Amino acid sequence: MPKRVTFVILFFGCLLLVASAASQQDTESRKSPVFFNGNDLTGWKGNDGYWSFKDGAIVGHSEKNVPNNEYIWSDVEVKIC
Repeated sequence: MPKRVTFVILFFGCLLLVASAASQQDTESRKSPVFFNGNDLTGWKGNDGYWSFKDGAIVGHSEKNVPNNEYIWSDVEVKIC
């Protein structure tokens, strides 16, 4: 088999492996928990008296003076792609 044909076969074989790995990684990332679903506070913890969902965002609000800081958090692990 000529060297050029061997190179082309190896090149496209490598491309196929990379595409397959990227596809598998994309499938796995869709299975992971969502950090913020944009619809409600599912997966978030905090004092419900201060935190709510409005217009696609998490909102902190109180009608009275808040004596100390109130936090909201999620246990979802966030990964940098």
